[in-house]
Amino acid sequence: ETLFDRAGVPVFQVIVATTRREVWENNQRGLAPADLAMHVVLPELDGRILAGAISFKGEIETDPALAFRAFANRPEMDRVAQVAKRIAAFIRLQRTKRAERNLAILIPDYPSAPGRTGYAVGLDVPSSVLAMLHDLKEQGYAVEGIPQSPRALLDALEVGRHELSSEDYLRLSAELPEGAHNAVRAAWGSAEDQIGLREAPLSVLPDISPSRGEIIP
Repeated sequence: ETLFDRAGVPVFQVIVATTRREVWENNQRGLAPADLAMHVVLPELDGRILAGAISFKGEIETDPALAFRAFANRPEMDRVAQVAKRIAAFIRLQRTKRAERNLAILIPDYPSAPGRTGYAVGLDVPSSVLAMLHDLKEQGYAVEGIPQSPRALLDALEVGRHELSSEDYLRLSAELPEGAHNAVRAAWGSAEDQIGLREAPLSVLPDISPSRGEIIP
């Protein structure tokens, strides 16, 4: 048991990266493998919440006595502000009544082939989702119409009941930053003719994760 366990509060993991910021920005994976392991994977196993990177490597002033310019981590104020916003949003969520929170449970669909929905080696994903839905309902979340069986859950997901019109999607996506909007279009194509976009109601919504795509910076 650690001090954080005894405190009973969430622990946010910030990242002090071992790479330069420009490397992080231009890498589709973002962080280097070592940073992913130390700051994302292992802390997640400890139950920490990833808050984001706040510092990257950069050159410091040359030491005249040593005639040497070293690399050191420096805080990035815009990233610090982003982490602060995420923590503030988490606090607002804690203060929101459970019945008024919006939750989404994404079910894996890899490798995105018919009959492979909810596939995971050694795991019964549909049954686990049903158990989560019952637990959430007991805890006061707005969960309605829980399927009676794993098969019924998968059938309901394949049909889909909550849809977002193309017009509403285009209107909402136009509010995104231009760079993010262009990246989505480059990776997934135009949405003008797409239909069946799903919108989460004020409740807990299980859904199938989208087919994997690549966001081009």
